[in-house]
Amino acid sequence: MKKYIMMLVLAVCCLPQAKAQSSLTDIGGKCGSDLKWKFDGNTLSFENVNKQGWSTEIPDFDVKKNIAPWVKKKLNVKKVSIGIGITKIGSCAFANCGNLQEVVFDGPDLVDIGWGAFMNCSRLKTISLPIRLSTIGTIAFANCTQLPSVKIPDRCRVGNQAFISCKNLQ
Repeated sequence: MKKYIMMLVLAVCCLPQAKAQSSLTDIGGKCGSDLKWKFDGNTLSFENVNKQGWSTEIPDFDVKKNIAPWVKKKLNVKKVSIGIGITKIGSCAFANCGNLQEVVFDGPDLVDIGWGAFMNCSRLKTISLPIRLSTIGTIAFANCTQLPSVKIPDRCRVGNQAFISCKNLQ
C-alpha cells in the first residue's frame, strides 16, 4: 500500500513538469494574415494559408525590439521547413537560433533572403537554396560557423558580407 501511495505522490509531483515540457512542443501562431507557423519540439514549419493562392512572406524582425516569436520564446529549433508559396525570409527571421542545423524548402518559390536572416546560427550545417532565389541579403549567414558549403543559384545577387565569419565554408 505504501508503494502505491508513494507512486501516486511522485506522479502528482511530476505532473507540472510534464505540462511545462509539453507547452514547448506543438505550439505556433500566425505572422500576418497569410502565414502560419508551428513548432513540434524539433522542427519549426511555415505554411502559406492564403485561400486565393497568393504568395506570402516571413516578415522582417530585428534582434532587439521586434524579435521573432520563436526566438523570443527560446524554442530549441533544430530544423526549419519553409512551405510552398513563401517567397521571402525577412530580416533577422532566424537570427540567433543557435541550435538550428538544417533548413529545407518544400517548393521553389523563395526569391529573397533578408538582411541577417540566419545570422549567428552557429550550428547550421545544411541548406539547399531554391533555384529561383535572386537575393541573399547582407550578413544573411554571418557567423554560421558550421556551414560547410552552399550552392548559390546562378542569377542570385549576394549582399555584402553575406557569409562573413563562416570559417568552415568551402
